[in-house]
Amino acid sequence: MTIDIKHMKVSNQVDEAAEDLPSNNDRSVHVGCKSEKNVDRFSERSAGVMAIFKPCGMIVDYAEMLTCESPSQLFVQLLRLVCDTPTNVKYLGYDRGCEFEPFLKNLLKKGNQGAEILLDRLQFLVDRFHIKGHTTPKCDLNNSECLYHPDLDKFSEISDVNTECAEQCFSWLGKFKGIMKYMSMYKFPFMLLLVIHARNTWTVKELKREGKIFN
Repeated sequence: MTIDIKHMKVSNQVDEAAEDLPSNNDRSVHVGCKSEKNVDRFSERSAGVMAIFKPCGMIVDYAEMLTCESPSQLFVQLLRLVCDTPTNVKYLGYDRGCEFEPFLKNLLKKGNQGAEILLDRLQFLVDRFHIKGHTTPKCDLNNSECLYHPDLDKFSEISDVNTECAEQCFSWLGKFKGIMKYMSMYKFPFMLLLVIHARNTWTVKELKREGKIFN
């Protein structure tokens, strides 16, 4: 089983919350394979959603973001999911997977037990949609230092898995952006919950119809 993660921007303004947050405009921030111009800054002050998907399209977890996407947010969300939910998840596909594993290893050096749990249970890769834009050796399949390309032999078990499920699901979820962006901070999460529940219900129905699940 694999999971894929992405975030979706929405237009909810969080000016009041952002006033108490540290600046994220430090240009020395390491962005890895991600182009610096595509790294969100607090100056945009937009909310968002970090979601975790199964390849079949099921949304297994999500959390609203009040600041830009960061490894620390993913760490907390993923650790909660792995520890609180019995699961046989072995792989994590993420557009910034090549940055997330080093982030965990750095936490582990500082004695963080949560990082040890995730590093012990998961293998990390970059999904096929985003790997094409990555430029460092650790994402280059033709380089001996490659670690995160989905076509590596160590990921052969999931060679036919849909690693682009997050892009596909967020394309669908984005259709509700026009409605959600005008909602209050109280109505937005409730609407999001209803939409995700409806999506998961439909996905289960389709999987049963195709004979991929039986209960």
